Amino acid sequence: MTRSLLALPFLVAALVAGGCGGSEEAAVEDNPLAALDAAAKRTDDVESLRQTITMKSDLDGEKLSMEGEGSFTADSQDGVMKASMVADGDQLDFELVSVDGTIYMKSDDLPLPAGKEWFKTPDAPTSSMQPAEFVQFLRESEGVENVGTEEIRGRETTHFRGPLDLMKLAEASDNDVLEQLKQSPEAKELDIFVDVWVMENDLPARIAMKISAPEQTTGAMTMSTDILEYDVPVDAEAPPKDKVAENLDAGDGA
Repeated sequence: MTRSLLALPFLVAALVAGGCGGSEEAAVEDNPLAALDAAAKRTDDVESLRQTITMKSDLDGEKLSMEGEGSFTADSQDGVMKASMVADGDQLDFELVSVDGTIYMKSDDLPLPAGKEWFKTPDAPTSSMQPAEFVQFLRESEGVENVGTEEIRGRETTHFRGPLDLMKLAEASDNDVLEQLKQSPEAKELDIFVDVWVMENDLPARIAMKISAPEQTTGAMTMSTDILEYDVPVDAEAPPKDKVAENLDAGDGA
């Protein structure tokens, strides 16, 4: 299991998970995109959230998928998650704990040194793409559209979709993952589309993103989060230091 693969859960979480920030006042009622304005404003008071996270990718022919559920504080510095990831047929079931931005992973599938139970992940993303940021950038997109009403987990929502400009997004958001994408050779060829489903209480019920390279047959990556509950307790504690490894045993492909 390579380190780049181990970093994948944190890249996904950093893009589709996290807290919320403020925005502009809601638009007039006859504005078909008013729900986006209201959603960005409403999330300003959110302190934490519980969510599911899913990811599928066949970029460059490498098939990856991940499913997980967890709770995070608004600034994404603290959180817990249980998830399962599959890469080319190899499965990794793991627990994730983030405390003050430091991320630890626990899994029976990791080649940990004797006596260690947790792996302290190096170079984890230092900031997340917050739901309100997704909403606001989508609201400002030239191609945003109101898709209509859809039911998400038994609740009626308004579905919005639109493209995002990676370069503008990376410049305007303090996000490590977006900056990494921006620096990649294929950055200018990437297409990014975001979908947001807004509930009647003006809070997002689901946020999804698709990244693809339209000029090449390299596949795509899709990521989404269903926000199950807002303002939930987040019980994140760092594991005992004597149970934490900062390096994997030799032979893990790191």
